[in-house]
Amino acid sequence: MRRLRLIADVISVTYAEDADNRMARRMYFAGRMASMDPEIFPLVVGFITSPETVPDHLVNPGILDRIRAA
Repeated sequence: MRRLRLIADVISVTYAEDADNRMARRMYFAGRMASMDPEIFPLVVGFITSPETVPDHLVNPGILDRIRAA
């Protein structure tokens, strides 16, 4: 459930959370996805395929702070 919760939080922080920098967050996230960022890309792949495919070391809520700081 930790994996699934983090994936949902990443999507929520990027696309749904009310913030003044919401567009910057989306741009940051899109850039990380385009470059296949090793901390973000596997989370989205896990969202599409199965949360169990996300390696345990990537289940780090610190990623949410990176997105929020965009």
